[in-house]
Amino acid sequence: MRDEFWPRTAAELATAIAVGDLSGVDPTEAAIARMKAVKLKLGAMVDALPEEALEGARADDTDGARREELGILHGVPVTTRMNADMKARATANGGPPSRT
Repeated sequence: MRDEFWPRTAAELATAIAVGDLSGVDPTEAAIARMKAVKLKLGAMVDALPEEALEGARADDTDGARREELGILHGVPVTTRMNADMKARATANGGPPSRT
């Protein structure tokens, strides 16, 4: 059952991924399914990126399979606020006021 991942902590997921008990794709797919299930009720996700998340999870799994140095949250799905700068994405940060 895919839903079994969402209640786990990031540390539990990271450990399971690091030791090879779990693929990063599995909790990412579960997080996407959970987001879709509650998104309309909560109104919390403005710019969901499920395809990018799965692409990143697959790449993380490949990195892990090569035993490259893994970061502490390697393979763990996360969300960010829209005001966080992300490559090729608009942000809500705005710019400095103009002085014209």
